[in-house]
Amino acid sequence: MSCYNYDDLCRHIGHEIECISYGETGEDPQNVSIECITCNEVLLDSESINKENDCHCRGDKYCIFCGNQLYIKKGK
Repeated sequence: MSCYNYDDLCRHIGHEIECISYGETGEDPQNVSIECITCNEVLLDSESINKENDCHCRGDKYCIFCGNQLYIKKGK
């Protein structure tokens, strides 16, 4: 991944950009990326998670990855 901020993205203004999915045909994609075709760079990518097995829930009230409601245990 090559873009982490505004300046990184600005380098690709006017370039050919595509959103591409990877995975088995006919199934939900395992990975989705935004790629600069002009520079042959991956600007941003994200992997699919298996909500039941792979998510390490993070967030305040709801997981920012899978959407599960989080129950915060209070101290002893």
